[in-house]
This record gives sequence, structure tokens and C-alpha cells, in this order.
Amino acid sequence: MESDPRHEAPLFYVFLPVLNDSEWLPGAIESVIGQTTHNWQMVIGDNASDEDLPSVVGPYLGDSRITYHRWSTRVDIFPNFNRTLGLGRAPWLVVLCADDRLRPTYLERVQEVIDARVAAGHAEPGMVLTAARRLDAERQAIEAEYYGWAGPAFVASGVYDAPSWLDVTCRPGSPPWGGGVFSRRIVETMGVAFREDDLQMSADRELWLRIAAYGDVAYIATPLLDVSGWTGSHTHGRTMRNRVSGNANTPEGSAYLRALTAHAQRRHVAEPERAMVFAAVARSHQRRAMAHRMLPGGRGRRGAVADVWRAIRHSPRTALAPIGLAYAGLAVLAPGGVLRFARRRLLATRSRRANEPGSPS
Repeated sequence: MESDPRHEAPLFYVFLPVLNDSEWLPGAIESVIGQTTHNWQMVIGDNASDEDLPSVVGPYLGDSRITYHRWSTRVDIFPNFNRTLGLGRAPWLVVLCADDRLRPTYLERVQEVIDARVAAGHAEPGMVLTAARRLDAERQAIEAEYYGWAGPAFVASGVYDAPSWLDVTCRPGSPPWGGGVFSRRIVETMGVAFREDDLQMSADRELWLRIAAYGDVAYIATPLLDVSGWTGSHTHGRTMRNRVSGNANTPEGSAYLRALTAHAQRRHVAEPERAMVFAAVARSHQRRAMAHRMLPGGRGRRGAVADVWRAIRHSPRTALAPIGLAYAGLAVLAPGGVLRFARRRLLATRSRRANEPGSPS
């Protein structure tokens, strides 16, 4: 008689930190239960929710691989990520938010990449990422709105060492992946997964960058994760608070600079690599300069001018290149109404194309 694979030692620990989100939570749990591989465990880390999550989770606890843990005190989002991460023991850590969904072959495809590396005589990767779709609450594609004017960066499937991963993550455009599967061994070597200090919404970006200093990064360009971009998500609120606050640093820029420090402590970082990082920081200020003029909570032309200047300070070559000067001119001089109109037209066109039959999904 064959053993039940659900009773084998799990390879993946799916940690699901949650605060309320009772409407979204069942879908996230079911996306894990629906995986084509069964060698996982999952812990739901309830961040002292006000909603009745035990009644939501209860029907799923008959599966011995699923555990619910309610914390008695509420903390910020990334501290809750870290403490929930610490509740499992499997060697590969999978972060999943309540409003995101794993596609059925997510864990199977990740395991194939890990096994292939080992079979070829290489060390296990430090992290495996997959491409992700961005969806709204109605599960419609919102790639255009999510990625903004620059769109997503192109990243090919493959395995990247530290310098090549910095190159990938510092390219123009937003990262096309989400979530992530991390080596527990490397997380323990680093001492902490998600930074809990001043990174605001970009602690995940900083981790994606930093972990490459400890091990290679494998990327699967097939979308195996659905990420929700609804206006109630924590990312939207934190982005607005950063604009409103007048903080001299963008969240993305802080992540890049902190990760650069981590790489420099582990290896020699060549000057071209440093220039790439500072160029990425400059572009984050250019994006926020435009956001000051177009989005709620913006600080108008004054905020735009300040961020254009910060972009110049971080990377004059990037900020003073023709496209950088054009961006600065639009952010500072163009009427706000014109910018908002152009943004709406651009997003409407991209959204229509993303939701047309036959578009990539």
C-alpha cells in the first residue's frame, strides 16, 4: 500500500501572514490545497485580526498540513511576515498573501528547478521567483495600472549569479515577479528575511536583491502566481503615505541602497554595478516626481522638483540623459490635468490590450 504523500516530510513551508482579509483568505488557502504536488505545510499567521478568521479557517484544518496561529499582539506587516515564517520547519519558504493565488503547478515547477540544479552538480539556488499576473478584485488584468508608464522589465528564464541579478533588478521597468520561494538555510545565514525598519513597502524588493549575495537566483518567466493590486492592499496605502510624508527617500531607492550595502559586505561590487544601482535609485525618484503631479497625496510641483534634484544627485548620467530630461520636464512643467489625461489614456489602452482574448495569461 502506497503511503499518503501528505504525510511525508514537507519540502515547502507556505507561510500566510494575514490581517483580516477574511473575504480573500479562502482563495489563497485553496490555491495551495490545489497544488499538483503535496509535499508542503502551511501556517496562517493571524496578526490579531478584528475579523473572525477562526471560522473562515476552520473548514480547512481537517487537512493535517494546515495550521492556524493567532498572535495576541498586532505588529506591522513585515514583522508579521517574519514571525509567521518562523513557525514552519520545511527547507523552502514560500510567502503567500491572502489576496494572492498560486497557480496549480507553482510548487511543482519550482521543485523542478531546484532538482535540476542539484542534478547538474550545482548548489541549490538561494531563491526561486516566477512571473506573476496583476489582477484587480474582479480578477481582471491591471498590468497597465500596476506597472505605470515604464511597464514591466523583461526577464528571461534562467539562473542568475549576484552581478547578473543586480543587472536584472536594476533595469528600467518594474519587477515582473511576485512572492518568492527562499532557501531556509540562506535566510538563517542572513539572520533576517524581511527588514523591519525604514523600508516601508519595499522590504520584499530589498530581500529579492539581498539574497543574491548569498546564492544564485532562479527565475521562471511563466506566470505561476496571481497578485492582487486592489486599492485596499497595503502597497497602495504605503505608496501614498510615502508621497504625503515628504520622505527624502523612495521605498524602492532605500531597498536598492540597503541591498547594495549587503552585497558589498559579501563580495567585491564593481563600479559598473554600483552605477546600475544608483541609476535605479534615480529612476525611482523620477517616477515619484511624476506621481506628485498625477496621484492622490502628491506634493505638486514642489515635490516633483525635489525628486528631480534627488535623481540628479544619485545618477547625473541617468537624470540628465535625453529621456531623463524629458521626464523631468513633463513632471515639473506640464499642466497636471494634461498629465492625468495622458495617464488615463495610456492605462486604458494597455488595460484593453491586456484583457483582449488571446492576450498572455
